[in-house]
Amino acid sequence: LAGAVVLVATASAVSCGGGGNGTNRLTLTDDSCAYEGDQTPSATKAFEAEVANKSSKLGAFEIAKIDPGHTFDEVKSYVKSEQQRIANGRVIVGPPIWMTLGERAQIESGATGKLVSRVTAGTWVLWCSQEHPPTKIFLIEPALEMSD
Repeated sequence: LAGAVVLVATASAVSCGGGGNGTNRLTLTDDSCAYEGDQTPSATKAFEAEVANKSSKLGAFEIAKIDPGHTFDEVKSYVKSEQQRIANGRVIVGPPIWMTLGERAQIESGATGKLVSRVTAGTWVLWCSQEHPPTKIFLIEPALEMSD
């Protein structure tokens, strides 16, 4: 882990419907993670996204809910601190207690899969990482607002 460098602090979200067919997509590369899809999905059904790992390492795609009383800025600070730990060769501490983790999809380099998670109304975040151990973490901006 010594000498590991996190290249990007945040990743991008593009509201383009994931290619025009209503599909959500997450794509991880060595330098970034991008989300294409609905920014305000319904909490009345599961959140589902196609995931593609175009990076050179094992990839992880995750969704988590920000508990009431906490903000997306706090999530950004948490991710930044984890990125600093990685850059300094230290072990990450894991998500704060005020985030409720949804599902996680681990995808081998060059492979595709799905991230499917039951969700409830509220603010949710997506992030991608290269692992094991984590060498890069990318937070998708902005957060997703799930509605009933």
